[in-house]
Amino acid sequence: MAATSRTLSYDALLTTTADKIHKSGAIQDAISNSNPTFAEFMSKGKIKKKTVGGDQIRVGLMYQHNGTIESYSDYDQIDITPQDGITTAYMPWAQYGGAVSISGIQKFKNMGKEAIGDLLKEKITQTTAGWSEKLNADLWDTANLAGSHPFTGNSAKNVMSVPLYIQGLGSTSGGGVSTADDDFNVGNIDQSVEDWWMNQCNDGAGATTGALLKRTMSTMFNDCSQGPGGTPDLIMGDQNVFELYEASMQDQVRYTFKDQASSGFENVAYKSAKFMWDGYVPDAELGANGVLAGGAGTNSSLYFINCGTMCLYVGKDHDWKPRGFQTPVDQDASTSLYLAYLQLICDNRRKNGVIFDIPLAFS
Repeated sequence: MAATSRTLSYDALLTTTADKIHKSGAIQDAISNSNPTFAEFMSKGKIKKKTVGGDQIRVGLMYQHNGTIESYSDYDQIDITPQDGITTAYMPWAQYGGAVSISGIQKFKNMGKEAIGDLLKEKITQTTAGWSEKLNADLWDTANLAGSHPFTGNSAKNVMSVPLYIQGLGSTSGGGVSTADDDFNVGNIDQSVEDWWMNQCNDGAGATTGALLKRTMSTMFNDCSQGPGGTPDLIMGDQNVFELYEASMQDQVRYTFKDQASSGFENVAYKSAKFMWDGYVPDAELGANGVLAGGAGTNSSLYFINCGTMCLYVGKDHDWKPRGFQTPVDQDASTSLYLAYLQLICDNRRKNGVIFDIPLAFS
């Protein structure tokens, strides 16, 4: 049976209202500000819309500086040797989808433009909470890190996660310690051969006191700060290591960040970085997801993130944009899909690091 005029008018009203909510930025803001990692990326302008599509996202990587730079005098020749030192990584888009549905009886009980609009806002708020939880979990998913390759979760459909870029297994750079084989290709670049593409990685097993934990953190911070590109500005750990650090500062003055991105999230200033915790932060040594993701890690980890090297790309017209409400011929309900094409990109893994195997308690 064809849709009635009343059904068509309700679907049109729902679609128009949903479009207005989307254009206001309310959905994107709610998702971005729902967890500390996304909020920090958002505040630093590291969530960007891609204006063009393409099969994959092309990322330019600089692995060597221009070696022709030198002082000279008068008519000295200047080195014009062609420089290489730039390569490319390719990352596929990750597709995410969700749906908002309103049954016929719900429409009947909420007749009128204002009432149906309020109902839709409630439904969108519920869906947004689901998006926030899912994306935060995937952002910290260890996926197949403990396997032979760092494929993303859900059979390689999820976004690249922070632990896949900043590996606690099989990655060593600078003074880092490798805990497994290095057969982890990220962006089709073999880091066992191209060591410039490795993140910093240190064992925290010796951090058995507050003083030793701080010393280990200082070493990692400095390792990530070597060379151009800045220093880590975000440190993420689980609740346990955050509380250990707090306990080590009981007799000291604590400084916190009061910016908008920190609203609702507890933080401590460590040097120039913001230190926060999230229940999804995994055990980097075992490749076990955080407690909120049902993981069963045995020790804590600390991720030192240089947000300048990270960017969450969002596809044009696929930024949680509603696809319009429709009523199927065999169901008394209207449904609209909400789609997002996403990918987390890191263009300089060497400026990021992780301390793994941090004890759960001081000795």
